[in-house]
Amino acid sequence: MGGEAFLSTRQQTITTDSFQMALEPEELVETQQGVETVGYVAIDGGTGTWNGINFRARMTFASYRELFQPINFGQTHAAIPSFIASIASYNGADNSHLRFDNADLNSVDVKIEEDTTRN
Repeated sequence: MGGEAFLSTRQQTITTDSFQMALEPEELVETQQGVETVGYVAIDGGTGTWNGINFRARMTFASYRELFQPINFGQTHAAIPSFIASIASYNGADNSHLRFDNADLNSVDVKIEEDTTRN
């Protein structure tokens, strides 16, 4: 297995005070992960400016699966915005990751992709 192990983060039980987080390796990995230091950014939903950069943060309550579905930004941007997102649930036992495509001035398409390193 050369190189560093791939890890993604998964969150659940998100409240105004805290959230639970786990490091999730590829499905094929069967050894216990060592201790890691994890950094994070927590932003309240809404709009604002951070370090001179405008942002909009929100959580969708839609259910996403293996087919791309659009997320509408709620406004049209002058340039395609940067998009940062993660899965905020544990629905099902398979390791999975968020994928996005077709970002434009108004929306981006997202889907959940199952890890296929084992099966």
